Amino acid sequence: MTLFVSFCAALAAALIVINLVQTWAAYPQLPDRVALQFNWDGTPRSYWPRWTIWFVVVLQIVLAAGMAFSAYAIANHAPGVHGTLQGFAIFAVLFNALLWRVQRMLISGARENRLTMKGFLLFFAVWFALFLIDVFAIG
Repeated sequence: MTLFVSFCAALAAALIVINLVQTWAAYPQLPDRVALQFNWDGTPRSYWPRWTIWFVVVLQIVLAAGMAFSAYAIANHAPGVHGTLQGFAIFAVLFNALLWRVQRMLISGARENRLTMKGFLLFFAVWFALFLIDVFAIG
């Protein structure tokens, strides 16, 4: 494994840990029922028990395990596996960064009982551009 791939793996893992710690820190301040679905105007559409705020973090951990198995398959040239390890490593970082940002937005929406897209559209535009570069130029 190259230094770049190791760096990307560490960065992806760090994003998961940061998301876990930030969610843990915000959890006590959240109301008992949090809004996790919102209309286009930012008003809550449905409320869920507070513990459901952990769904994104759990999803991130489960998908990280799947990505680790996929990276192992790519590194060992398993039959039917395509792509480069570098491209996949960048994808792992991008994917975890997106889930981290979505979780930040959900926690903010749960606190304020209104979803605001502060900075998310710019984040997503940059994320999507990097994703396309990864898929078409590196991947």
